[in-house]
Amino acid sequence: MHEGTNSRFWEEQWLGNYSLKEKFPALFKISTQQVALIATMGWFEGHLWKWALVWKRELGQEEWPQAEELMAVLLDHHPLPNQEDIVHWKGKRHYTARDPQKAVYMELVVEVERKE
Repeated sequence: MHEGTNSRFWEEQWLGNYSLKEKFPALFKISTQQVALIATMGWFEGHLWKWALVWKRELGQEEWPQAEELMAVLLDHHPLPNQEDIVHWKGKRHYTARDPQKAVYMELVVEVERKE
């Protein structure tokens, strides 16, 4: 992640092999920023990034430990000013326009097979 202008804070895997929505589902559920881009989740004060998470209500006792864990994770991660986000393709090096269609079809087939 660079500026965070192309990556969704909760839904994308920008911290590892998981999304924050998956790791912190209770916090995602009460966030008012469920579809927000990373760049809109805070601001720079000089060169220092300040995260600003907003909730639909006050956090309950069971949510505070998750919020503290989330903030601990975020301490080491923040947008970088004036550096455009880069998307990395994790598949094969060369692909065609048909490859995403094939990937979607394969997922649909797997889902159908699991239901039977």
